[in-house]
Amino acid sequence: MYLYVNHENMRKLFNIDQDEKNRILEMHENATKRHYLNEYSGVAFGDEQNGLKIEKIETKEQDLATVAQSTNVVEKPKVDPAILSKIQGTFPKHMEDATGLWSFERNEDPGKYDTLAKYLANTNYGRSIGVMDISNTTDMATVTKGSKANDMGMKALYDGMVSIVKNGYANSLKDLTKYGNQGENIRIISVDYLDKLGLKYS
Repeated sequence: MYLYVNHENMRKLFNIDQDEKNRILEMHENATKRHYLNEYSGVAFGDEQNGLKIEKIETKEQDLATVAQSTNVVEKPKVDPAILSKIQGTFPKHMEDATGLWSFERNEDPGKYDTLAKYLANTNYGRSIGVMDISNTTDMATVTKGSKANDMGMKALYDGMVSIVKNGYANSLKDLTKYGNQGENIRIISVDYLDKLGLKYS
């Protein structure tokens, strides 16, 4: 782009490169944004707009994401109800105690329970917390110990799967912070199980 200046005795040809052109355009866009952000919005009734007193917002250069956060208009990720239903249908019925601890009922649906227990028992995470297949165990002490570990493993798998479909794989660890350094292991088994079920995620 060339700019020709003719002022009295000064005649000069200026060469404006693409970077300079982009800088000028950006300055114009920012000025336009500030102009619209500093104006009132809504339909006026008397001395006040929409029957409410609205304070004028003074802004500096802001991108649209910053404006959305400052006005609390940030959308939270949502889980598709159909996908959530499929995830829930993979797990046996569970009970939740007053502290929020989940326990899964093997007697209600042994097929679902045993499938998940066998899967978890063959993962690094499952082995690390003691998940076991109790379908052929008769020793009650072993069943009790295994059941507690299985409850922990199944709840972690459930949380991981829901977090992935809610937040996407890349951002799923933010809902798994309560699992500490096991969060990544839970994400790995959760994405694997979602793939086994053929459920989509981003």
